[in-house]
Amino acid sequence: MSAALGAQDHERDVADRKAALKSFIRSTETHGRSVAKAISWRVTGSLDTFLVAMVITGSSRMAGGVALVEILTKTLFYYFHERIWALISWGRR
Repeated sequence: MSAALGAQDHERDVADRKAALKSFIRSTETHGRSVAKAISWRVTGSLDTFLVAMVITGSSRMAGGVALVEILTKTLFYYFHERIWALISWGRR
């Protein structure tokens, strides 16, 4: 009987730790964090876009314009993409 109680305590402990971790993960992803992640990702992606546009057009001014539009639109799309995925429970542990 004590082995069964020990197994139940272990299962309860594992479940409690999983719940605490899940709560911690959800509580750490704020709107501000999503914005910061979106901006840092867009800087990296936009540098790539600028370089590709520069190679294709041969104009740094045109490449800068393309990169600027891309920064604005994709930052918004990424932010909303992150917030929608925050609502989806599929694939979480």
